[in-house]
Amino acid sequence: ASGTTMKETLLTAVYENLPNNALANCVQRNLEFVGAHTYSDEAKEFARKLGYETPLSEEVSPLDPADIRPSNERGNVSWLTPLGNLMTTCHAPGTPGHSWLATQQYGMEIGEKGMMTSAKTMACTVLELISNENVLKQVREEFEEKTRGFTYDPLIPEGQKPNPLGMR
Repeated sequence: ASGTTMKETLLTAVYENLPNNALANCVQRNLEFVGAHTYSDEAKEFARKLGYETPLSEEVSPLDPADIRPSNERGNVSWLTPLGNLMTTCHAPGTPGHSWLATQQYGMEIGEKGMMTSAKTMACTVLELISNENVLKQVREEFEEKTRGFTYDPLIPEGQKPNPLGMR
């Protein structure tokens, strides 16, 4: 009776991550092959001076299938193709992500060693996938089984222009 109208506009939507255990195991194998990186005393001292109690990790943690990261745009990709996940230490534990403090560490030994470990692990994983048909077959079969009957819907209505409200 008030004459009020409403227009619904979907700003964003993401699918949850679709894990692929065969690919996760392949990445883990290669991370263990590459091995953990170690830090200089200077890097350890820098991290300690930040005031965080937990020291920089210098070991490869075992694969935890229950450790699924929050949904983001990677979740959408994981429903279109098998997607692996890899995390290495690139800043002192407790450092807020997306902060200048994190950025500073990414540009020094702490971040550089973590990124090199990641790069080597990804390269070894790709080599294993292209040279071992059985592993690639397991990854594909698991993906096909989990997505059987699924049709990808980008969730944003067709024709909707990006950033409809001028939000940043």
